[in-house]
Amino acid sequence: MPMITDESQFETTVGNAMKDLIAKAATGKTVSAADVKKSLDDAQQKMQSGG
Repeated sequence: MPMITDESQFETTVGNAMKDLIAKAATGKTVSAADVKKSLDDAQQKMQSGG
């Protein structure tokens, strides 16, 4: 039993956030702790709103 109700949506949402952070780092830009926090906060809001 998944610990998260919509596990596939969670994986997609968090995966997209991580992909964007990795892409930023790959282009030589700095990824700060604030960037990570904002990305994860945004992902959490998307999960709570259902989309």
